[in-house]
Amino acid sequence: MRKIMILEENNILTVPNFTASARSFLSLTAFTSALLLSTTVYSQTVIMLEDELLGSIDPIYREQVKKEVTDKRIAPKKVVGTKKYKADVQKPNIEFKKKRGIIRTKEAEIAETKIAQSSLQAVFSAPIEEEVLLNTRSTFSTAPLAQRTNFDRSAQSLSQALPQGRALRDQAATAVLNDITTSGIATRKANNSVAALQAGTRRMVRDNPFVAQGFRLGSWLAFSKLRQSVAYTTNLDGVADSDGGIISQSDIEFNARSNWSRHQAQIKASGGFSRNFGSTDAQVPTGNVSTQLRLDFADDVTGTTDLSYGYTTEAVTSTTLTGSVSERPGVHTLKGATSLEKNGTRLSFSLRASVDRTIYDDAKLTGGGVLSQKDRNNNHYQINARSTYETSGAFSPFIEATIGMRNFDLSKDRNNEDRNSSTYAVSIGTEIDLGEKLNGDVALGYSVEDFADDNLKNLEGFTFSGSLAWSPVRETTVQLNGFTSFNGATTAGDSGSIVNSADLTISRQFSHRLLLSTTAGVTVTTDTDYKVDTILWSAGTNFEYSLNNHLALTGALEYQQQFSDTKSRSYNATTIRSGIRLQR
Repeated sequence: MRKIMILEENNILTVPNFTASARSFLSLTAFTSALLLSTTVYSQTVIMLEDELLGSIDPIYREQVKKEVTDKRIAPKKVVGTKKYKADVQKPNIEFKKKRGIIRTKEAEIAETKIAQSSLQAVFSAPIEEEVLLNTRSTFSTAPLAQRTNFDRSAQSLSQALPQGRALRDQAATAVLNDITTSGIATRKANNSVAALQAGTRRMVRDNPFVAQGFRLGSWLAFSKLRQSVAYTTNLDGVADSDGGIISQSDIEFNARSNWSRHQAQIKASGGFSRNFGSTDAQVPTGNVSTQLRLDFADDVTGTTDLSYGYTTEAVTSTTLTGSVSERPGVHTLKGATSLEKNGTRLSFSLRASVDRTIYDDAKLTGGGVLSQKDRNNNHYQINARSTYETSGAFSPFIEATIGMRNFDLSKDRNNEDRNSSTYAVSIGTEIDLGEKLNGDVALGYSVEDFADDNLKNLEGFTFSGSLAWSPVRETTVQLNGFTSFNGATTAGDSGSIVNSADLTISRQFSHRLLLSTTAGVTVTTDTDYKVDTILWSAGTNFEYSLNNHLALTGALEYQQQFSDTKSRSYNATTIRSGIRLQR
């Protein structure tokens, strides 16, 4: 009898001689055992690779996925035959890879693991006080709790309402720092379910097709606009007992801004020409050109440089003209400023230095001759510092201080008075940012202009400035503006006047084509003793109806009434205007 020696755990066994069928059965059993061992090792290897991939994902979700994979893949089945066993073991692997998006090659799995780790590392590197929502059915948000929008809270409520049992087979979402700006690295596509912004039927928001689209000038984006109107007014000169007449008004605007990846430049130009038929002020030209360059330095520091030139004219009835003038004299204004601003933290600073140059043209007198106004030419130097602290996402209080001096070309004016002065101003206020509902800034302060001549009183008083935009309902805007300014004087012993102005504008976009707005305002002028000199009330309504992207019809109805202790300066005027607007 032949003997077959089989080595098992260092023991020598003696087996009787098998028949051919027995030997075949033994060979098949050994082959099946080896195949079972190899498939088990392969399955465990895939699980190790998937553990490495899922290691950077949320622990709870990882354990749920591992349990599901283990239940489907590791649990053996009773099979008959090697081919069926191999198919049953690999079929769950293929389905899982298709649903999870895992490529079978080792290089692809390693690359995808690195991408997932880098994306999630950007999210977990956020400050501790900023909560991060990690859920496959909600968006990521690192906004502070106080700054969360209803969208964030809805997403958070949805994530908390998800069942804790079987995990959904959604793909992990890309890290999004907030619901508006995605500054994270988008490495994988996300198809997530989020809560509705509000109950009811969703409304698709479309851009207004009649807004100027602009045109390209190299790396610049430019906009142009032309307005032409004809009006009839009951008071051409803005004084008592003035005649009515027709006014032709032409205005042109051009704006261009750069489209660079860093820094920004901007150019603005505007001009106007008004012609009154039957008035002493027959022609009224205006113009303005300004440029701005912003440089973005390191550490959230920006530098800005502004240059501008403006031209306007004075009315022949102006109180600063000490003679009977036949034509409107021109006024030239040149301005230059540079500033530095530091942001990036709750506390921000800005420092600004500016120089204003004002030149007055000589005035022609009605009886012949010229009225020299060189004594009014001056330079105004100012340094302004401002500090802002962001207490929350809505309010940012600030304090601002300004010092300056005004130097005239001539040491003495026409009245032999020295009007050189030093200026001081301080104000406190707050910036408001409640999104589209309410935004702007308001400030209260006190300003002083101290003249070098002892015969002139200081021009001083409380000041206010602000601009608020409120949107109570969609497509409706309420704009409130107000400011205080100081005006000089040329009358002997007169230091000047304080002008306080405020206006309210309500605009309603009834459709993409039709815009209707109503404006009401008041301007109060007082002297150094706070005695009211004039009060000017104004109200009006106007509309714009767009025929297409370039052409629109315009119309307006305006009313003004001024009260003054001086009878000749009290008047009222009603004006009706119609025209067209061209834009590109």
